[in-house]
Parts: sequence; structure tokens; C-alpha cells
Amino acid sequence: MLVLFVFTTTQKYKLLYMTFAFRLYMTSKPNNFVVGDSIPLEEFIVMGPRSKVFRDTKYFGDDYIPVDYLKKYRSGQIQKISDNMQWLLEDDPTSGGMENNIFVYGPPSTGKTHVVKALCHQYTSKIMEMANRLGATVTRHVVYIRASNVTPAGIIYLLAQYFNDGIPRRGISTDEMVERTMDSIRGHRVCIILDEFDKVSRTKQHQNPVDYIIRKCIDLSSEPDVSLSLVIVANDYSTLASINEATDSRFLPVREPFPKYDAQEIGDILWDRCVRGFVEGVIDEGDVNRFASDIYNTGRDIRTGLKVFMECGRQAERNGRSTITWDDLERSLDHVERNRLSNTICKLDNASFLIYYAMALACRTNMQNDEKPHGFATSGELQQIYGQLCRKYTFKQLTWHHIAYYVLPSLEQMGLFMHHPGHRGQPSRYEVDDKLLDNIVAIAQDEIKRRRRGWV
Repeated sequence: MLVLFVFTTTQKYKLLYMTFAFRLYMTSKPNNFVVGDSIPLEEFIVMGPRSKVFRDTKYFGDDYIPVDYLKKYRSGQIQKISDNMQWLLEDDPTSGGMENNIFVYGPPSTGKTHVVKALCHQYTSKIMEMANRLGATVTRHVVYIRASNVTPAGIIYLLAQYFNDGIPRRGISTDEMVERTMDSIRGHRVCIILDEFDKVSRTKQHQNPVDYIIRKCIDLSSEPDVSLSLVIVANDYSTLASINEATDSRFLPVREPFPKYDAQEIGDILWDRCVRGFVEGVIDEGDVNRFASDIYNTGRDIRTGLKVFMECGRQAERNGRSTITWDDLERSLDHVERNRLSNTICKLDNASFLIYYAMALACRTNMQNDEKPHGFATSGELQQIYGQLCRKYTFKQLTWHHIAYYVLPSLEQMGLFMHHPGHRGQPSRYEVDDKLLDNIVAIAQDEIKRRRRGWV
């Protein structure tokens, strides 16, 4: 007798059930059946019911590029950046030097990365079509590098690896990598896209990583037959403030801002993702627009909204429901925010963790100050509380110079606090979002219990 299975478990068990069903089907065949005979797949596989919530989860991920909405809300920026990359396709002989540099900046989740990635794919396709049509080797390149938490040497290595496959990561200086890359791109045109450039890591060897990397790229274009352009992408407008005059005089980028989306634009984008990603009827458009307004008013971004929708959908599936309500959105937002914060804090090294914990304690104490409440910590307060935590948990206390130059900039790049530099004798101030203070302290206290055993 033919035995059929209908899956009610999660996707990861489907293959096991399919194999088991097939074996039972084989034993149910007549005696003259020979193993290895061709059988239509649909005869023995009975797939489980499709999700009642999700149509396709890819629309809630960062990898999906919403081309239609980029054209709708970022057409001016696309045109400006594209015009600055058009020189890659021109027929005139390369003259060498830096060409059409551009600095793209704006808050997170405003379409910067999606736009430059889409243009990278578009121009790469055009370059390959041109080379195939002419039967020539590829001499024009668009190189995309995500610079977040990468050292200057690491960025130079990624660039060198693109043109020199198999180049060793260690045992070779950055200057030699630049020279090898220069030899490989003679007579070529190269556009280098450096995304999240404001989050490049500072090292002891490279105190000013932004200036160093741009200078190395200028060195690449110093040969007369090498043409190169840079597309710098960053959240912070002041990213290029640290480059010196000599570098700036040769760089001279066009600046292209990406403003924040307004509430209506956020609502349109989120609703489009819901239509594509959820089964029809799962979520109400009015709730999505209301949620978009809350995101805009609280300073959150589209990426947070997408994570909330994913969490809501998963919760609905686990509970056997096929709809998402406003209460579900609120609960999932709290869950996503706490998880994001917890994951970030738990991944910090010990020094960064204690500094951030000290900062949250100082800010919360000052918020509770009856005489003069404020939500920031001064550098003196931060040093004092950090020292107390180190002594309490017998952790080696680092010098303030090391903390100020390496630990705090790294935390600031992660967006964990805002730094207000001191002036006219006033100390620097460090501000943490007051809505997160209680959560930060609670998470840090749990994390300390987990870490204490390994501290000496």
C-alpha cells in the first residue's frame, strides 16, 4: 500500500521525510519493480502546505535592491553618480590621473548602498558587453569594497587581490601591494567604490585611515596611463574633514547628499516590501503606514522596520496564525531593539564593553539628577566609573589615551553614542539614547555575570 506523508514540520525536516516516503513507496511497489527505474517525482513526494504568512522572505533582507523605488525617490542621486561614472565607457584614450570623484553621504537606510551597488552591477554589465562586442580584454573595472571595520591595510589588500588573484595576505607590505596593483592596471580605467567609509578601522600605524587610503588611491593614479576615480560612501558628512590639504587638492570630490526619507516615503517602501514578501491579507496597509510614521518620528530607519516584519511573520507562523496585528508590530519592535542591542554589546571586547557600560551608568545617573538632569557623561565621569568597574571586576585598566584614540572611536563608529567634543576648557561629552539606558544597563549586568569567570 502506498504511504503518503504531508509535512507539518519546518523546512529543515522535509528532506528526511521525503527520503522516508520514497523508501516506503519503493517497498509498496509490485515484485517486478526494479530499483533504479524512472519514477515521476510527484508520485512519491507530497509537499507540505506553503507558508500562510510569507510569500518570499528575501524582500525583507538587505540584499534585495528595490530598483523601482530607488528610481522614484533617488532619481536625482542616481543620475548624478551615474554621470560621474560615465567616463568609464567613453572611447577617448585614457589620460591618467584622478577622474570624477564623488562623495555620497547621508543617514543610514537612505538608499546609498543600494544605489551604488545597482550602478556597480549596471556598469560592470555594460563593460562586459563592450568587451565581448569588440572581442577585447577587459580594461575597465568597477570595484566595490565594504570598508566597515576593515583596516587600511585590509582595504589595500582587497583592492590588490581584485587585480592580482592569489596575492598573499601576509608577508607583503601595503606599498608593495600598491605597486603590484599599479603594474596590473596600466592602461586601465578603474572606479573604486568604498562603502561605509566612515567606519574604516583606525590602527596604531594609521591614525588617520581616511587620508591614508585616499592618498594610496592617488598614488595608484600617479602613472600617466592609469585613470582612477573614487566613490566614497559614508553616513557622516564630516568623514573627509580629516584629510590634509595636499590630499584634498588632488581629490576634490563632488558631494551628493542622500536626505532622510519622510514618513510617507517610508510607508510606501515598507508597504511594497509587505506586498511582495507577505501572503495577501496578512497585514493591513493602515498598520504599515502607522508603523512607518512611528519609525520616522522616533528616528529609526527602514532597516529596523524590515526586521520587525520578519520577526512578526515568524511569530505568526510559530503560533499558527496567518495575520499580523498592530500589537504584534509593537511587541516585535521591542524584541528586535533589545536583540540588536544585546548582540552588539555581547560582541564587544572587554575594554569596549566596560567603557560602554560605564557610559550608560553615568548617563543614567545624570538623568536622575534632581538638581540638573541631563543625559550625557563627561570624560571625567567616564574615567571615574570605568576605573571603578575595572577594580570591582579585577580587569586590567587601560590608559585613557588608548581609550580615547582606539576604544571610543570604534564605539562611535558603531553608532552606540554621540560624541560632543569639548571646547573653551569644557570636557568632552558622551551621549547615549536615553530610551535605551535601562536596557543597556540590564543587558550589561547579565553579560558581566557571563564574562566574570574568564576575567583575571
